[in-house]
Amino acid sequence: MPHRPSLDVFTAACFALSTSLALAQGAGAVDADDQPAALTGPVASLLADGTIGDERWTDDEEAAVVSRLESLESIIEVTAHPITQGYIRGYTLRNRDKTEAILGRIAAYFPLFERELAAAGLPDDLKYLALTESALDPRARSRTGAGGLWQFMPGTAEMYGLRIDGEVDERANPERATQAAVAFLRDEYERFGDWQLVLAAYNGGPGRVRRALRRSGESDYWELRRYLPRETRNYVPAFVAAKYLHLHGAWHGLRPRPLTLDEQLARPVACPEGVSLQEVAQACDLSLDLLRAMNPHVLRDTLSARPTASVRVPTRAAASLTTYLEWRAGRGADDAVALAELVRNRPVRDSGDLAGVGYRYFKLRQALPGGVSLAERAESLGVSEHHLRLWNPLSPGLSPVDREITVFVPRFVPATPFSEMPDLVIPSVATPAPRPLTLRGPVMPRSLDARLPNDRYRLARYESLLDVWQRFSESMTWQEFVAWNAIEVGSAPPPGTELLVRRPE
Repeated sequence: MPHRPSLDVFTAACFALSTSLALAQGAGAVDADDQPAALTGPVASLLADGTIGDERWTDDEEAAVVSRLESLESIIEVTAHPITQGYIRGYTLRNRDKTEAILGRIAAYFPLFERELAAAGLPDDLKYLALTESALDPRARSRTGAGGLWQFMPGTAEMYGLRIDGEVDERANPERATQAAVAFLRDEYERFGDWQLVLAAYNGGPGRVRRALRRSGESDYWELRRYLPRETRNYVPAFVAAKYLHLHGAWHGLRPRPLTLDEQLARPVACPEGVSLQEVAQACDLSLDLLRAMNPHVLRDTLSARPTASVRVPTRAAASLTTYLEWRAGRGADDAVALAELVRNRPVRDSGDLAGVGYRYFKLRQALPGGVSLAERAESLGVSEHHLRLWNPLSPGLSPVDREITVFVPRFVPATPFSEMPDLVIPSVATPAPRPLTLRGPVMPRSLDARLPNDRYRLARYESLLDVWQRFSESMTWQEFVAWNAIEVGSAPPPGTELLVRRPE
């Protein structure tokens, strides 16, 4: 992480165990200076929870690891260094459940990292920094105060435009933190001109690297590393181990434990006028727990108005939220205030709806023709290769050509132009005369199931169709209510009209 002398909790634990075991069992010579200091605090508790299994590779397995390392292409010099092997042992021989959780988060964050790095003209390999730093957990915090996917210290974060206060910590915002990390890495490469030194500067700070350069009289990382702090000394090997884990984890029997589809297929929606997570949940028919999990940078469930404010939502709900925010801001209709109040009164889905499957996504099987790569197929589907590899785990070495693959497609991503949607009539409470609300987007976008009404309701005096729908909105959508009762635009049925509705079951 930029400007901080602390070791990532997970990799520290893995390395401490692996190096001590190597010394005891002769699995590889490790210099005494390369061992981290005694572990305390969060690291000690992590070790207490870790599961210890067979902690040795066979001779053939070790030879295979060395061979893969020696053939690994990277922006830095790669060797089968004992320290690197120690980290790989930590990932693959113990705490395997935590390692599989890391691999499951790759599809959620690597596509973002790759886009931002490519846009800045920086090497794709730099995405492994975040894996080394935070284990791809945006909620990660170090004992020295660093936080987020890229583990920024507060001072460095604010220097690169990230806001940290009682309401928001943008170090935990994947998009904003990644943009800051890219800017930091670009600046440090302009300073040092060598990616190994940039990695060391990211971990220990540019000042320590400059001092090591002066004291050693060398410019090669492997020559000057003994002049660096102990953790920074081991940082380049840890970076190599992270890339190895991503590319070769399957060879060690590791199987990713994925996040929900909603968390995998997500995007930010700008809300410069501010919004609460509860209102987003109500407007988009999402679980508040899901939104909290996707927006760890929002500390009090509310974002105030500011230019960089944004909320991450499932991609399937992004257009719905944009529609609602436009209405809420008053740009869509004169009755935007009434619509906002309508949304705020809607019940929030409970946390049992976090699975992100079922009616939210179609699960399809599609042919992958020979000669078409997963990357090409992913681009045509609007997802990333990381998604397809997560949804279609292959045995190591098998080619995905000439086979069927599983694809998940959102069921409901509204994209209909507002002008093509029918009007919604809200009769005035004071008089029976209807007052039109020009609704050019769905009031409450929801996935439509083939469901039927299960009860009848008699319209009371001064009661509107919207009033009736609000009463039963937890169990039926506005579109279903209109279809069941053949409601025409501008209609205002008289009191006593019998309406088909659906009550909660």
